[in-house]
Amino acid sequence: MNDWDTYFLPAVRAFLDGRSPYSVEGFFNPPWLVFLLAPLAWVSPGVATLLPALALLLAARRRRKPWLILIVGLSFPFLAVSVYANVDWLPMLGLACGGAAGPLLVTVKPQAAGLVIVPFFRQLGWRPFILLIAAAIIGFLLWPGWPMDMLAGGRLSAEGRNLSLFPYSIPLGALALVLAWRSGSLLWGCVASLSFAPYFYIHSLLPLLFAMADRKWWLGLLGTLGTWLIVALSLTGVISLEF
Repeated sequence: MNDWDTYFLPAVRAFLDGRSPYSVEGFFNPPWLVFLLAPLAWVSPGVATLLPALALLLAARRRRKPWLILIVGLSFPFLAVSVYANVDWLPMLGLACGGAAGPLLVTVKPQAAGLVIVPFFRQLGWRPFILLIAAAIIGFLLWPGWPMDMLAGGRLSAEGRNLSLFPYSIPLGALALVLAWRSGSLLWGCVASLSFAPYFYIHSLLPLLFAMADRKWWLGLLGTLGTWLIVALSLTGVISLEF
C-alpha cells in the first residue's frame, strides 16, 4: 500500500460520497486537494506511481528545459514520491505553470511550497489568487473546521523521517521569505516553506529541486547529488533517517 491508497484516494472517495475527507485518518491537506484529485478517483495505486513522471514531463515541456527530466527524475525525492504515490508533483506543476493554477497547486502541500504564493503575488498581483480564494471559501462552506483539521497533522510525530530543522531553521526561513518577496524568486519561496515547516519528508524536497534545476542546471544537479548523499549517510549510519 502507498499514500495514494492509504490517504488520498479514500479522502477523494469520501468527498464524492458526501462525507468529509478529514474523516480519513492521516489526511491533512487543504480541501482543494480533493477537488483537484476528484477526476482521478478511478486511478489505481499502481497507476498513481506514474503520475509524478507524467507531471515532470509536462513541467519540463512547459519550461522548455528537457534537462529537468533527467536532473529531477534521477533525484531521490522523485523516486520517493513515485514509490509512495504522494502528491508533491502537484506543487512542482504549480511552479512550472504559474498563472491562476499556480497558487492553487503549490498550496496543496504547504510544507513543500506553500510560501511560493509570496513571489507569485509579487510577480502577478492578486488576480491569479481568485481560484485559491474560491476553493478556500467552498472548503469553509463544506467543512467549516478544515483549517484545524489540516493543522492537526503538524502535531503528528515524524520521528525518524523528519528532515525539518525547525525551529532552528526559522531565521533561514525569514531571510528566504524576504528574498522571495524582493526578487520574486520561486526558489526562495520553496526554501521558506521548508524552513517554516515543523516536519516534512524527503519527497517534499521535489519542488525545491525542480526550482533549483529550473534556475540553473548545475544547481539542480548539485541538489540531486545532495539528496543521494543524504541517503548514503543514512545507509552508513552517519545520520538516523528512515525512508
